[in-house]
Amino acid sequence: DTADVASAAEAVFPDLSLLLPGSDLALPLPTPLHGSDAVLSTIREYLRDVPLCSASPSLAAVPTASDMCTGSAWACAAVSYRIEIDPSRQTPAGGERKKKGEGAPGAAAGGDGQLTTTEKDAKAAESSARAKIQRIIDDMPPFPVGTDVVPERGVVNFFDIACAAEGEEATEDGAEVADEQASQFPAILSSGHNPPRSNRRILGDLAYLEVVVPNEGTFCVTATPAGFYVNRSQYPAAVHHRAAANGTAAARGRNGGAGTGGGGVRFDARPTKGDNCFSHCLLGCILKRSAGVRNAWAKTLADSRARALASLSSDETPLRALLKVVRSGAVDSVVLRPSWLLPPHPANPNPPPDLNRHDDDPSVHNGMDLRGPPRDWNEELQSARDMPLTTPAERALRARLVHRVLTEFGEAAVGAVHAIVSGTVQPMNPTEPPRSHVYIYNGIFFSRAVDAVDTYKVATGDRAARKAASRDCGVVQLLHRMDRPGLHSLATCVIDHLGSRVVAQSIIPGILHGDHRRKLTYGAVEPGSRVVRTEEVHAMMEGIFGTELYVASRAVPVVPILRRDGAPPLEGAEEAAPADESDDAKTVVVCGPLEAKGIIGVDDRNYVLDVTRVTPRDANWIPAAAGGTGCWEKAEGERKTAPRQHVPESLQDDEWTMAVLRPELVSSYVNEDMARWVDQRKKTRAEARTALGEAPTPADTEALEKTFRAENEAHLRTLALNVNVFLDLPYVKTVEGIDDAAFAILKDDEARVKKISAHLFDDIVPTLTKDIRSSSGNLVPIDGTSLTQMLHSRGINCRYLGRLAILAQAEEEKDREAERAMNKAEPGDLPRRSLPLAWLETLEREMVARASNHVLDSYLSANNGSVALQPAITVAAFLSALTATGEESAAETDARLNGGGDGAATEAHVDLADLTVVGAGGGGTGVPGMTRSRAEMWRDLEAEVGRRFRYRLTLYGGAAPPSSRAPALPLLRRVSQRNGLRLVARDYAFARGGCRYADGAFPVSPADIVDVVPRMKHGAAATEGFLPCPPAGAPFSSTSLHVLLPDAKELLEAASLHWSSNRLERALALAQEASAAYQQVIGGILHSSVARCMDLISVILFQAQEHELAAHNAARSLSIAVQLGGFDCHEAVAAHSTLSHLLISSGDLGAGIRHMRCSLYLTELMAGPSYPELSNIYHKMGSIYHEVGQVLEALRFYQEALSRKPCDRMMESMIAKSTGLVLASMGQFKAALEIEKRAFHIYRFMLGEEHDLTKNSANSLKHFMKLAVEQGTRSAIEEKKRKEEAKADSNAQEIINDMVAEEDAKKKKKKKKSNRKKKWGGTGTGGAGGSSAAPGGAACRCVPLRAAACRPRRVR
Repeated sequence: DTADVASAAEAVFPDLSLLLPGSDLALPLPTPLHGSDAVLSTIREYLRDVPLCSASPSLAAVPTASDMCTGSAWACAAVSYRIEIDPSRQTPAGGERKKKGEGAPGAAAGGDGQLTTTEKDAKAAESSARAKIQRIIDDMPPFPVGTDVVPERGVVNFFDIACAAEGEEATEDGAEVADEQASQFPAILSSGHNPPRSNRRILGDLAYLEVVVPNEGTFCVTATPAGFYVNRSQYPAAVHHRAAANGTAAARGRNGGAGTGGGGVRFDARPTKGDNCFSHCLLGCILKRSAGVRNAWAKTLADSRARALASLSSDETPLRALLKVVRSGAVDSVVLRPSWLLPPHPANPNPPPDLNRHDDDPSVHNGMDLRGPPRDWNEELQSARDMPLTTPAERALRARLVHRVLTEFGEAAVGAVHAIVSGTVQPMNPTEPPRSHVYIYNGIFFSRAVDAVDTYKVATGDRAARKAASRDCGVVQLLHRMDRPGLHSLATCVIDHLGSRVVAQSIIPGILHGDHRRKLTYGAVEPGSRVVRTEEVHAMMEGIFGTELYVASRAVPVVPILRRDGAPPLEGAEEAAPADESDDAKTVVVCGPLEAKGIIGVDDRNYVLDVTRVTPRDANWIPAAAGGTGCWEKAEGERKTAPRQHVPESLQDDEWTMAVLRPELVSSYVNEDMARWVDQRKKTRAEARTALGEAPTPADTEALEKTFRAENEAHLRTLALNVNVFLDLPYVKTVEGIDDAAFAILKDDEARVKKISAHLFDDIVPTLTKDIRSSSGNLVPIDGTSLTQMLHSRGINCRYLGRLAILAQAEEEKDREAERAMNKAEPGDLPRRSLPLAWLETLEREMVARASNHVLDSYLSANNGSVALQPAITVAAFLSALTATGEESAAETDARLNGGGDGAATEAHVDLADLTVVGAGGGGTGVPGMTRSRAEMWRDLEAEVGRRFRYRLTLYGGAAPPSSRAPALPLLRRVSQRNGLRLVARDYAFARGGCRYADGAFPVSPADIVDVVPRMKHGAAATEGFLPCPPAGAPFSSTSLHVLLPDAKELLEAASLHWSSNRLERALALAQEASAAYQQVIGGILHSSVARCMDLISVILFQAQEHELAAHNAARSLSIAVQLGGFDCHEAVAAHSTLSHLLISSGDLGAGIRHMRCSLYLTELMAGPSYPELSNIYHKMGSIYHEVGQVLEALRFYQEALSRKPCDRMMESMIAKSTGLVLASMGQFKAALEIEKRAFHIYRFMLGEEHDLTKNSANSLKHFMKLAVEQGTRSAIEEKKRKEEAKADSNAQEIINDMVAEEDAKKKKKKKKSNRKKKWGGTGTGGAGGSSAAPGGAACRCVPLRAAACRPRRVR
């Protein structure tokens, strides 16, 4: 309302007595109020009461830089107004502004200064507005700025800040409460008398359980078909004490007299006399027997009820509920994807013993699925996929069963991999080398992704084998999302854990038992064998791979892959002759890669296996001599001056055999070519329609359209690509010299692939760099995950990170040259945007993180995998080498340990010898070796970066100097995520660190490594890449699986279309229906698809002016994003920003600012201090504080926004003008002048001197200069007057000092004269009369002397 505007305007107006006639006054007002009549009238009323202004000032709005800023609704618009100054109403210099009502006509009419009713109402409204603004200010929490947002090494408060609860005290220590409650519940153990003997078994005894109750003792329970009762067994007190102190072994009696059957224990399975506490459930029996358990159970139920009621209160948000669980230490029960940070260890390092923890130990069952009999995963999956799809209910049921089976398959595979890597599972082929071991566990077939001589692969080497396993799983993901009937794929997972890559697959029926009903229908199985092809399977392959994935059918040799041992091709190894081929045929036409094979199982289903690629090889990563594009050689030749250290000279590498083009790139190529072809055919088709006449018959029209469709399909088939190009490899046979026609087609296919690859290298990758530059930082990804998604969406592989970094370096050099030449350039030559510095930082950080995955795997695989048995030492040394700024010397280590260095570093140090035994076992190959130095680790990393990305690090590296562009926390976060590492959230002193084996690593010690979790790529995932799995013993949930429910997808797409058409009611209904459909399949809300629905619902409600409901749904969406991806995923950052916008729009500034603080903290933690969005957030915060009149806080944010160097110069000039306005309102005209010069400089060189913005900035400069000069003149006069007064005071003080000295001299002189008179009087008078008269006379003479001394003197 107008009262709020008036109070806000009065709070931010500068002193109007400093304005000159005809000057401009910049009034900061909220953008939504800009230009409204209410604002103009309110300002006129306000200025009318100012003695310096005329009664009817004319206000003319002048556009400013803020009018050109399109973006946040929080931005303040600096609107300039022309004010007519009335000299006749000026007050004397130094006079104060009149109060409202003084000298006004209304006041005179009221008599005696009394206010009229209208003025009283205005006063009340103004007071209410001021109180409202003050309440808003009081509710706004403190907001750190600069380095205080993300301390250089601090993540100790990570969870509090990420949950918008910074500075709030926890009501209770959840971990201690949980430990206390756990210590009050009994431990239920199996008795040593199980199983029951025959005489008791025939009486119905099923089992005997020993129940250990703290502070009450042990009793035994007999389980019968009817229920449970307490038997007559007796346990002495010593057994109770030992059971509680020693745990399971003592209670079970494994050590003789300490357990059942010894040490005075008397076992008697008969019911106790009297009350035997019989109950149909075990809990009821225990509650009847133990008073302590009854009390603990009642307290637990009461606490649960209190938590449930608290969660229903209005103050409780979903995020705060998650924080309570996190504070209790149960992070893994909240975040389904393991977080790389965990809360600090509890204060009590020795929690009370819990005998029930033995039941949760995964080593007890070694990853075995205990939910029932061994499962046939393949049959469950294929049966679910074969369910009918007629009605929506049937489709929903099918999708639910498929999702459940695949989720449980992933859980069983992860548990089995834990057991396989730890060596507790017996392989099927124990006589072969460990790297060749295969396993069948939990009904799943496991094998390591390593190179083997007898495998049917085109690539050789372990690196290529690892890449092939990942590619195969990626193709399974494509087939799962396509969901085409007739062609079946296996349930597949690829899991990385402690240096090993394990492939988990369901088992084809009959393939392991040699059942004759199983047969090969496509491809080959062993090297040197003939390719098999049946027409039925070939037609199916062409229908799926050829039509939808643009894979061409091409002729290949009958024996395309040779045996590596040099033996001739196997005779009779094929299971069926190639269809339509004679015995002497030399080629066979296939659709798909050479390694692909089709098998019909004993269940008569067609299975496709080993489809390692559906796109051709990338010709950019093939040496030019071998037929590649030569783009890398050309680009590196142009950069001859650049150092080539760690970058290989040649592209020859086994891993690049599996370097293929992205499917998105192939689809883009096909769509562009098809669009051009259709445009070229428009004229011909128009002529054909004209030839039919003015009134063609429907049959002629249909025939013509059918011809057009046939032409389109025929041209589309010509765009299919051959996936078997550039396979001139040692053990691969091509059609050269076998079939000349097929060889000519192969060369044409290779030429097309080279053209696409060159287009990717020369056009698509540079276009992305240009888009990043021209987007003002909006496209810069916040972390490696979002970077990967952005590259893949454009068809760019992550191996082009080095190419992008090289282009970014060139663009940054151009920006530096533009800055240096700014003073020499002509006005209008300065570009508006520069490349964000965070772009190169993010690229290098992601390259280091991806290289660290391979380097650390090689370290953990050393010494026959013995390092993986205690990986904390190696992992801590590796992380310390990455985050430390240099190698720590022995003297620096001693100084740090003795407390001479950083206090936090000294406190965080943990001696390795205090944690475990090190250096034992000698120097054999079966024990972990010595850790490497920092220089050696960085050398390995830089070599891997150079080989993998053909790039030399400039910001990071062992020899790189410490720089603000290479922050340690974002790198530590990304490396931990890429390797499945979990660390303690504490303050890390990222300084010079050591990696010595004996003393432990610094700044990351082995005690900081909490766990190393597996990372899994699921064959049914909705997104690509490896994701961390829950640790052993934690609940498993595959939240990223693709939901096979097209109905829900169509509903969500329809809701988006209605929303874009502003049909909000229909869009809201469809979005809610889509969310319900997804939840019906998933069985909950924790899925990325549900989160998308919630986001859309929030946006729709916000546009419908339902701000509270929109904020509520946004809070739920934020909670889902946190539980799915963690507290610091990029989805959570976006959800924090959305929620803060909704809260601030609804008037809840306090909560909105807290979530904006979360967004700021997480953004800087993930992307570093150079991320461009940080400047925008600071400017938004400054605008908010400026709007409520907090100019000092606004100035802090504006200055911080300028220090972050925005990549958009228009944004920089706007922030500079906002800063100048704040400084001017504070009376700091000289500082405002300097900051306005910065905006004028940008406008002049970017827009030219004749642009309106440049002229407006020049006028502001003149205005600030006048005010600064006047302020300086007044300051000079005041300074001169102050100096004169100081000089006068100094002279007066000198005179006073002289007077005091003169008086002191006179006193001394009189004292001497008095002493002489006393001496003469005593010697010249005799007798008693003389002696008595002298004192009296002396006294009489002293009185006038004292009076004279005290008489004031006249000072000349």
